[in-house]
Amino acid sequence: MKEEQQYVFSDIHGNSVMVSLAEVLFVQSMNGILRLHRIKELPLVLSTKIEALKIDLEPYGFFKIHRQCIVNLRYVEDYGMYPGKFLLLNGYELRLAKRRRLSFHRAYLASKK
Repeated sequence: MKEEQQYVFSDIHGNSVMVSLAEVLFVQSMNGILRLHRIKELPLVLSTKIEALKIDLEPYGFFKIHRQCIVNLRYVEDYGMYPGKFLLLNGYELRLAKRRRLSFHRAYLASKK
């Protein structure tokens, strides 16, 4: 996993915003709106598609857990206690798609090496 990588996101107003990927907890799409959740700041509303972000962020330790959410594996605190869910930093609980459990497990273990 690459450390302290910076990434430029475009918000819904067309502004470019540089964010350290180390501060990103997860990206979630709800009702067609993509929100980037960060550790210390309010979510950033983005003007891109989740599939495009998936391709860009996977090399940096991110994983798409279901069709509407990409998580930063470094912040996964626990999973497996609750079937189909896992916990992230700051108490967020997110659903893990059943068909992605095995690939998530492999990616999670690889991120901890």
